[in-house]
Amino acid sequence: MKLICGAKVERVDADCIYYTKNGEEFRIGDADTLVFAAGYQKDPSVEELLKSCGVVYHMIGDAHVIGTIKSAVSEGYETAKHI
Repeated sequence: MKLICGAKVERVDADCIYYTKNGEEFRIGDADTLVFAAGYQKDPSVEELLKSCGVVYHMIGDAHVIGTIKSAVSEGYETAKHI
């Protein structure tokens, strides 16, 4: 698992994630899963984008229901157990 904070995902292909951080472009070529965390407010446009792309996704934490870090971690754990 690789945690990258303060980055902006530019695009995702079938086998690569492209992102920028501090004005520099990066590519991850060996990822099979992307966890996208952004802010403290629910943004329905993210889920709409994922639906339109036809990808498998799970909305957890503040993306699903605004809550605490404890509830987000618990929801993530439960989701991971079922995948």
